[in-house]
Amino acid sequence: MNKRGAITLFIIIGMVFLILFSLGIYFQNYLTQGVRVTKIQDVPNELKPIYNYVTSCMEQATKEAIIWNSVQGGFKEVRTNQDGGLISMPFTVTNDLGDSTFFNIPFYVYDSESVIPTKDELQKQLSLRIKSFVLDCLDFSNLNYEVTAQPLQLEVNSEMYEDNIIVKMIYPIEVKIGETIKTWSLFETEVQSIYPELYQAAKEYSEYQAANDNLICLSCIRDLTEIYDIVVKTAEVEDYGIVFHESDEEGNFIGLDPVPDHTSQILYFFTKEEYGGDNVTFMFVHFFDIEDEYKEDALDLLPIPKQVTEAGYLYSYQVEAVGNIKGYYDNTELFEIDELTGLIQFTPAETDIGSYIVTIGIVSEDEEMRAEKMMLDVVKSFNEPTIEYIDYQTAYIGDVYSYQVIAGVNSDEELGEITEAEETIFTYYDDTDLFNIDEKTGIIGFIPVEENIGEHTIRITVVDQNGYVGEQEMTLFVEEEAYKELE
Repeated sequence: MNKRGAITLFIIIGMVFLILFSLGIYFQNYLTQGVRVTKIQDVPNELKPIYNYVTSCMEQATKEAIIWNSVQGGFKEVRTNQDGGLISMPFTVTNDLGDSTFFNIPFYVYDSESVIPTKDELQKQLSLRIKSFVLDCLDFSNLNYEVTAQPLQLEVNSEMYEDNIIVKMIYPIEVKIGETIKTWSLFETEVQSIYPELYQAAKEYSEYQAANDNLICLSCIRDLTEIYDIVVKTAEVEDYGIVFHESDEEGNFIGLDPVPDHTSQILYFFTKEEYGGDNVTFMFVHFFDIEDEYKEDALDLLPIPKQVTEAGYLYSYQVEAVGNIKGYYDNTELFEIDELTGLIQFTPAETDIGSYIVTIGIVSEDEEMRAEKMMLDVVKSFNEPTIEYIDYQTAYIGDVYSYQVIAGVNSDEELGEITEAEETIFTYYDDTDLFNIDEKTGIIGFIPVEENIGEHTIRITVVDQNGYVGEQEMTLFVEEEAYKELE
């Protein structure tokens, strides 16, 4: 079965690459959410250089955050409902070199229901993005001041107005000036942007669409472009259907062709100018379930909860479906679902670590299809091998030296505690010519000779059956028998 996402972008793809280029122009900082900051007082003259430096970072971070969040419909995080289900559309753009950039574009309308995010949601998401960008930008070591900051106490609040965004930030700092220490924590900046206006336009259009079922109002789009002086472009995204609207060479809509037995997701691009305005292009999705009235209730694919698996360990999941099922399919190269049984089974490698959104589908004997999105996180192994701490060791010439290296798996990473793993097979290695550790048991045994006298730093390595490695250094002193008698 061919694995391909049926994304028909055509001329739109050039616009998406332009968005990615504009995203690359910026890249530094973010913010947190909903913290009300009191009105900022006059800044003391001696602190103005620091204040101006921080607010310039805030302004830069805000501009970058606006660009990134606008591409994802106002969101930094993947938008989900209370049950953890996606209310966003995975969207991938791949350049000529094969490098991919992943987005999750939120739904504003889903099957005739409004799921438009509120202004408050967008402000919180913008604050989240700005917070991290700010932290990346700030580097007081480049200034001629001795500054102590409290990044863990950083709090950010962004407020959207008609054509600007005000960002207020609490960031406690201490500045040493001579023998005195000055403190400050309140910062504020304002950024002019079309971002709030594009959101308002998307909100108004989506409200109208939600009230009109699957009927797309072409005149509404035209009116919207005149009211807000914006450019609107669309792309059709199909899981297993076909495009049901067309446009002419000038981008004007010329007709609709609703086709039964499929779903459709229309991706909207709102911007101020033909090629991106001030680098802000607001993207959101309307989802249409065109096949509702044609469905046979007998065919159904049950929702798949979010999955987490460790690299290096076997992962198995049984997709559950009912009906006259002909076969199962997926759209990922990460694994191959069993076409007949719907069993997913594979062992991810370390190179597979990351988050994936996979389409899992079923096909009936009548060629009907159903699909669900599966969120899968491949994480670093929680059970990497660990060697118990080896204290300083002393061996004496002519005496048998023996030591048992103990390996296990992490049980508490912060405390460094380990536990034995009954099902784990360890192989032991060393990097010394003094002895050969027993590969199976981890026992070290040898009789030192005179030429071994001195201090030896030895690295002991343990490898589990999945190829994960743990290491520990041991320091071994080889001494003469006389030293032993003195003890």
